[in-house]
Order: sequence, then structure tokens, then C-alpha cells
Amino acid sequence: MSGTFTSNNVQHNGIITAGHSLAISGTNQILFRGGSEFGRVSLLMYQNGANGDWAAVRLTNSDRLSNKIYGSSTAVLRSITGTVDDVPVGTVVSKFGYMSGYARANVTAQNINRAFLGRKE
Repeated sequence: MSGTFTSNNVQHNGIITAGHSLAISGTNQILFRGGSEFGRVSLLMYQNGANGDWAAVRLTNSDRLSNKIYGSSTAVLRSITGTVDDVPVGTVVSKFGYMSGYARANVTAQNINRAFLGRKE
């Protein structure tokens, strides 16, 4: 997902991506594509057992923001045409991961507290 975000009261063009394997500073802060830097991690949420696995990456090259994402092997690019904050049960969601590729899933529950998963009452 691309857009703008604010960090330390400064607005940046950037992307949101998975947070695992990234860092705010030092090793794994800089993201590369084709051997060239394209972004740096500004905000990060990834901890084992925490609710979240994301990083806000500010663009450091001349890439332009768009509503395009990589898609399946049959459609290289897909357009994001809207967003939903409260996704209803039964909605089909899609994702593309750099290592895992394209996948789809159905939303089966909302507002699940991790502390209660697997707990018998």
C-alpha cells in the first residue's frame, strides 16, 4: 500500500509493508530493489506475540505513488479501488508477499483478542 504518513511531525511519501526482518536503524533499515536503495524504515511494529507486523517505509528514490500492486501470474498489476476499515466476515481478501507470492483468504472473524484464542470457557 502506498500513500503518505507522518513521523516526527514530518510527512513522507512511502509504503506500508510487512515488518518482520526490518529495523528502524542499522542493519535492515534500508530497503533495496535491484541493488539500489528505494526506501528507509521510519515506523515499525513487529514483536513476537504482538498485534501487528508492519513497517512504514519512506521513499528515498524517485518512485511515484500509485494505486497499483503486484497481483497473480495472470494479472501482473492490480489497482486498489477502495479501502475498508471494518472488513465484514465473509469478505475475500488478497495479498502479495515478496517471498510468498499471491494469496487469497476469507475473513472468518472480527475483533479477536489473541489472549482468548484456543482458550476453553
